[in-house]
Amino acid sequence: TEVESGETVTFTVEAEGEDLRYQWQWSADGTTWKNCTMQGYNTTSFSFQVKASYTGRQYRCRVKSGTEIAYSDAAVLTVPYP
Repeated sequence: TEVESGETVTFTVEAEGEDLRYQWQWSADGTTWKNCTMQGYNTTSFSFQVKASYTGRQYRCRVKSGTEIAYSDAAVLTVPYP
């Protein structure tokens, strides 16, 4: 996903199940994942303002239903330099 610095990006996930809980996560290397804490981190759509330093980050959503956990595919954020 390519987004200019200062613009807003939105990631959306669709899932089926009961009592779904969402947790958006980000990773700099695709191996170590950290929970996002910005507003909307626990909803089906996660939006935030992009900074140039975010280029290369990957974003995914962890969806939990009871004891089952599924992860969305990761989207790589690209921020072009001016």
